[in-house]
Amino acid sequence: MARLASAAVLLIASVGAVEILQKIPEDVEIIHSWGEKRSGSTFQFMAACVAANLKWRGGDGKPRRTVYCDVLHQESNFDVQVTKSHMIPKPEEGEKKKIVIASTVQEESGKLQKVYATGLPISFRVTRQELVAHSLGILMYYAEAFGLSSEDQHVMRDFMKSWEIMRQCCGSQMSKNWRIKLQEGTRTTAPWHTCQMYDLDIVEDMLLDTDFAKAFPDQVFFPDKGYFPWKKGMCSRSVDAIANGLNFNEDWAGEDNVAHKDNVTQ
Repeated sequence: MARLASAAVLLIASVGAVEILQKIPEDVEIIHSWGEKRSGSTFQFMAACVAANLKWRGGDGKPRRTVYCDVLHQESNFDVQVTKSHMIPKPEEGEKKKIVIASTVQEESGKLQKVYATGLPISFRVTRQELVAHSLGILMYYAEAFGLSSEDQHVMRDFMKSWEIMRQCCGSQMSKNWRIKLQEGTRTTAPWHTCQMYDLDIVEDMLLDTDFAKAFPDQVFFPDKGYFPWKKGMCSRSVDAIANGLNFNEDWAGEDNVAHKDNVTQ
């Protein structure tokens, strides 16, 4: 592999037994969340976004390093950029110092081996089975890798707890079985689904009222294609759209999604 002119690249991979192989360096410039489709990579991306913002926030309200999370992979003037992709990352000479977060469906993964072959260093790895089994417990590895304080760990967990419910129950990428119930018109009857336990409007209010959401409102992304900034009422809008026949990854956000893309590319 060609030597990177500016610095090395760091990869946070989520596969196999969880082991911290390398902590996140203070001078990293790009945190790239890599994962196979349907492997939990969206959870990984949001967790990395939260952890990065908390890691570099300053005590006086001004960040020690500026952080921006974006799936459109646009050039930015921020000190640290968190991105997400299903494509194998390819280090290039002269590239910024990079960190990648990855996830795979199974422990054995040919695509992961291709990531290893790039020579990118790995911080830690988690399989989808481990993510499903341990859920928010996986956040402890982010806390260790990013070097978060006990207070920031609490802030991260409080936010991700509500965000994960929203991820499962809202948007065009919601749980497949929940989508079926909505489109069958059986959202209030058996067989029961986890999403029926929640008043989703209240969970959304709780999410937007977390310490993280109030401190970093522009970094609270709706878990859907485009990952646009969250606005109150988006969960209900998306659920209604799904109930009316919207399919996986189809657009329901309209101008909110378009405006986000325009703002990022300006």
